[in-house]
Amino acid sequence: MLFLFNLLFAQQIFYIDTIEIEGNKKTKNSIILREFIKKKGDTVSSESLNYIITRSQQNIFNTNLFVFDTVYFEKTDSNKIKLHTHVRERWYLWPVPIFEIQDRNFNTWWATKDFFRINYGIQVDHENFTGRKDKFSVVIQCGYSEKYGIVYRKPYINHQQTIGFRTSVFYKQNNEVQYATKYNKPLFVRDYHQHLVKWIEAKLSFSYRKKYFDIHTLEIAYNHWNINDTVIKLNPNIIDNPSKNEWQYFYVYYSYLFNNTDIQYYPLNGWVAGGSFTKNGLIKSIDDVNNFFVYATIKKFTPLKPWLNLANAVYGKWTDSKNIPYFFNRSIGYGNNLVRGYEYYIIDGQQYVMTKNALRFLWFKPKVLNLKWLKVPQFNTIPVYSYFNLFFDAAYVQDKIFASTNFLNNKWIYGYGVGLDIITYYDLVFRIEFAINHLQQWGIYLHLNMGM
Repeated sequence: MLFLFNLLFAQQIFYIDTIEIEGNKKTKNSIILREFIKKKGDTVSSESLNYIITRSQQNIFNTNLFVFDTVYFEKTDSNKIKLHTHVRERWYLWPVPIFEIQDRNFNTWWATKDFFRINYGIQVDHENFTGRKDKFSVVIQCGYSEKYGIVYRKPYINHQQTIGFRTSVFYKQNNEVQYATKYNKPLFVRDYHQHLVKWIEAKLSFSYRKKYFDIHTLEIAYNHWNINDTVIKLNPNIIDNPSKNEWQYFYVYYSYLFNNTDIQYYPLNGWVAGGSFTKNGLIKSIDDVNNFFVYATIKKFTPLKPWLNLANAVYGKWTDSKNIPYFFNRSIGYGNNLVRGYEYYIIDGQQYVMTKNALRFLWFKPKVLNLKWLKVPQFNTIPVYSYFNLFFDAAYVQDKIFASTNFLNNKWIYGYGVGLDIITYYDLVFRIEFAINHLQQWGIYLHLNMGM
């Protein structure tokens, strides 16, 4: 009887009397308060209190505004609690020198060490321009890919903090152009004396985030291109209308993303699901292109043991066009969208499916390094942890247009190997991997992302 009494009445209901925030000098309280899954005036049970604190702390950290944050509670009465959060803000103003390689990844550049394919310049970012998580950037980039422009992003423009927008304008020009793919390697044409391609790009996008884990994005953009005759002669299929050097088009892009992971830049628990479509060509009297793309992603991160984690992901692409120009035919091998072990290859096509899988073993737990000699608080606290991993990736790319000269198209490919991930502050993930592909080619590859 006593056991039954304890079972019925052990759970206590608390009233959230106050939410107190400390440590934010630039960031507005409303930006932090939005990330609490319970608000002032709500009631919570003693059983759910630990989850509410943990999830709110993760949400605040995932704003990418703070080096770290803590959330805890204090009883102010028998049935009232006060929630506390203490944050340490990042450094928000970054006059960042640009010095980067233009290749698809570091490994392809290292194979040639072509210093012509280097970008340099400066990008000035303010990551929290008015304290409302808004970002303003000015970009001046020279070298291989010249780029000049401005970007402004404000995550919330309404009182409910559910709608945000982003706008950007860029002018770009290049002396080198990728005009074709042969044997699954890109072919380039280069002219040191003139720009082979010039374009203007203007974008306006809106985001809608009603809940904590999902976000909708709608983007409308305008592109105006000028392509040199040299490029078109090498590959008349590079664009829809090779008789024109100058072409323009509007496009609309929509995406939905659900992300219920613990730490977004290196998740250990939770899942991600998303999809998007892009329609190039909206106004027949103006647009010089007409095609449609659909993309889908699903990822699952499963903790098996405190020291063991499983990561799985599936990606897909579908195109409606049966005669898509080369310019829009890219699929696998660009940036992080690759099968590990094929860093030196690209696989273009109209449809693809790809899976990436990793079993990750904890090497050392998250720890915070305090550099007391460094007096800038945004930099003297460095979180760091590391995982070993075993991985296996596979993909199939369908190409009905250019497959005759590319032996990896229209067949299953796979790669596997071992790697080491080092995760540190400001969302940096250093990866070093030993990978073998289905051609029995092996290599050691370096990356600066999570790989999933």
